[in-house]
Amino acid sequence: MQSFKPGEIDAENAYRLGQQFADEVLKGKYEYVISTHVDKMFFFSRLICKKNTDYKISVLLSSFTYIS
Repeated sequence: MQSFKPGEIDAENAYRLGQQFADEVLKGKYEYVISTHVDKMFFFSRLICKKNTDYKISVLLSSFTYIS
């Protein structure tokens, strides 16, 4: 999880930093989902990753509710 102080970063850049971190650490060996939470006074991102490619993350994502 990455967290940021209030006012330190906007949601879009917090998400991009999460992607950059995942790409650098996981090196394409794992599928991943980044979830950036913007419902608090500070933004934070969670990283969920998996190596088993028998069950695609796209199936997992279809069960999420998106709020714009």
